[in-house]
Amino acid sequence: FGKVNPGAKSPVTFPLKESDTIPPCEPPAYMPMEKPIDSFPCDYKEGVIAGFSFYEDIEVRYPFGHGLSYTTFGYEVEPVHVGVGCDAKACIKVHVTNTGAVSGHEVVQLYLVFPPGLGEPKEGVLRGFKKVFLKKDASQTFVLKLSEQDVRIYSHSRWVVPKGTFEVKIGSSSRDIRAKGSFEL
Repeated sequence: FGKVNPGAKSPVTFPLKESDTIPPCEPPAYMPMEKPIDSFPCDYKEGVIAGFSFYEDIEVRYPFGHGLSYTTFGYEVEPVHVGVGCDAKACIKVHVTNTGAVSGHEVVQLYLVFPPGLGEPKEGVLRGFKKVFLKKDASQTFVLKLSEQDVRIYSHSRWVVPKGTFEVKIGSSSRDIRAKGSFEL
């Protein structure tokens, strides 16, 4: 154990108990099972607050993006760059350093928090990631970019880029945020 660092991350959130999950859409007890599954109403009350965002205010066993490691990593983020020198809506320069005792992989995750009042998940949505391999004490610097599509929301029957302050969170999982930044659009 500990000779190879797995570096994998979970693509789902693991709740503490079944009652913490979004209830399944099932036919009413009075409906015959031979009817097609899409022939009964299903109310999707969670809206855009589904996936790991559904668990924002709930304690979980393992958060989205969680993974085990035999080493540790330090993160730093430079101020978010918008405009000249950035060929995207926003560019985030990230420095990652292997601060542990063994070489290993890390999946650096970028979460975007939209300006308040838009009905988007308050803890942000995954908008990028990069898997890096670093030897002990090694560092790597790279740029994560946010495209126009990354910063758009669906509002009033069309896609729009909202105005306001966006927050960028860089972390090892949705609940292990190591660095933050912000930018205006």
